[in-house]
Amino acid sequence: MFKLNYVVLSGRLTRDIDLKYTNSGTAVASLDLAFDRGYKDASGNWQNKANFIRVKLWSRLAERSAENLSKGDPVTVEGSLEMESYTTKDGTEKKSIVIVARSLHYDWKKDDSVKTDDDVPF
Repeated sequence: MFKLNYVVLSGRLTRDIDLKYTNSGTAVASLDLAFDRGYKDASGNWQNKANFIRVKLWSRLAERSAENLSKGDPVTVEGSLEMESYTTKDGTEKKSIVIVARSLHYDWKKDDSVKTDDDVPF
């Protein structure tokens, strides 16, 4: 069976990008993406449902995105899905799905081209 894990979503940033560095100095950033899903309700009227997902960026892509993007900016993300586990402050274990971005397309404020980054560490 062929296995494929590829996601493309477009939406808007719900907050400014959070840029951090690992102990080894690699840049890692996270952003929250809001996107809509259209559907017809029982009356036949079109509705939009807002959805949200976290996106993780690595290396130069993380740094460039944090420099050039802010809350509300439209982006298109290409990447793969990954399950993350974490423990809340009260000790409860939780899991969530994130997109690990391979590329992020948007109107660059400092340079007018589309940038991508293929050096995702996995």
